[in-house]
Amino acid sequence: MKPWNPTPAELSEKLALHLAFVAGELPRPLLRLFPPSRGASRYPNCDNDLSVDDVIAKCRLVAARQVDDDFFPVARVYFGTAMMVALAGGNFSCDGATTWAHPAAGSALGLDVPPFDEDLPLWRNYTKKLRALRDADIPGVMIGLPDLIGPLDIAAGLLGSEQLALDMMSEPEAVAEVLAKCADLWKQVFDFHVRELGLREGGMVTVFDNFLPGRSALWSEDFSALIGLETYRKFGLAHDGALARHLDSSLIHVHSAAGRCLPAIKNIEKLSVVEISNDPNGPPLASILEWAAEIQQAGKSVMLSNWERPLSDGEVDAILQTLDPRRLLVTLQCADDAQAAGYRKKFLQQEKSKSQDSEAS
Repeated sequence: MKPWNPTPAELSEKLALHLAFVAGELPRPLLRLFPPSRGASRYPNCDNDLSVDDVIAKCRLVAARQVDDDFFPVARVYFGTAMMVALAGGNFSCDGATTWAHPAAGSALGLDVPPFDEDLPLWRNYTKKLRALRDADIPGVMIGLPDLIGPLDIAAGLLGSEQLALDMMSEPEAVAEVLAKCADLWKQVFDFHVRELGLREGGMVTVFDNFLPGRSALWSEDFSALIGLETYRKFGLAHDGALARHLDSSLIHVHSAAGRCLPAIKNIEKLSVVEISNDPNGPPLASILEWAAEIQQAGKSVMLSNWERPLSDGEVDAILQTLDPRRLLVTLQCADDAQAAGYRKKFLQQEKSKSQDSEAS
């Protein structure tokens, strides 16, 4: 496929849609498509063990992204979800496909989370590749942030999810101290990226390729799927709120099993977007739509992700008919190119329908 070399007007049009999503002013819902696999990549998913030249060559390949949706080619240096755990003093391994966090302590009591150290070999490896990508200036490609998992997820990587849950009951003060240090580390890692990358086109690109205005990022709190509302309020809410206040615009990723925590998450001040991942064997779509509507009513935008989770035509229609299109982004898995084209047509028709309704009124 030919590289995507957009005109300034074409890129500005896509970026404007992303800004409208955050502001709640979309003319129609945003669409992200995940096409069927085209075969194995010549490069591994994670860049930890690649040379600088191979990382740049791999990033140049994303310029060939030709999916007809509302996103654009994004390149990043990707060290997997465990990078933040490793920076917090944890253990990790890399198998090329992903990175794995391994518990570094048996309890939060006495667990040391060191200050951010830019001299760590792992970090020197990452920054060397990030700076090379920044300076490569690949036409038509935006540079995205890495996977900046949130304080709860960093702590879960340091201790293991089961031990963190137990320590929340038996060692709450120690857990609170660990989470505070994880949140501070997150801010320092994010600030490093602002210094290195700056604000291109007036914003930043998240690990899920969303463009958000100003100093902005996405962080995940997968651990929220394992706890209840009051436990989240006690341990997670303040730190996620601190991250949102540290940014100009912000997006938090949770799984559908975390639905019971959403009454607290939806009211985080300064949080711009909540992304709910639709999980196999998780809550039904009807429940997700109910939560999403409540999030929108709280003045936030919603991203509904269905990666590797195919939906029926009726389910897609239910999303479009239930939620406020001005604050909606939907990702859909496609079986083939024909289905992708059908989804694109369906979403574009939402704008036409809105225009016709305005004229009729």
